[in-house]
Amino acid sequence: MKYELGDYVQINKRWKKTKEYLNEENLKIEDAETVVIRKKIDCKETGFIAGFRYGYTQSKEVMKILDEGAEVIQAYNHQAIDVYLVATRMNCLYEVSKEDMQLIKDVEELR
Repeated sequence: MKYELGDYVQINKRWKKTKEYLNEENLKIEDAETVVIRKKIDCKETGFIAGFRYGYTQSKEVMKILDEGAEVIQAYNHQAIDVYLVATRMNCLYEVSKEDMQLIKDVEELR
């Protein structure tokens, strides 16, 4: 099912940003590691669909390499997700996957 802007939905899970991606400088040289940027957490809320975003990075593999004497962090093989932005309260937008929402009322029913 494709949702539209203004649809009233129930959220079961949402994406939350982790702090893991901030520790990329602590990697060892030539050591590949998977960094989780967003993970799913339980969330029982209702709200209105306020937008859609394509290609958010969910996780990526990073490796620290030496490039002409300088340490460089190289990212490769990232996993992207598409998310809906759901407004639940004032100034609160949650990133939610399509499979973690249930339609309560269509935007046409709310008019």
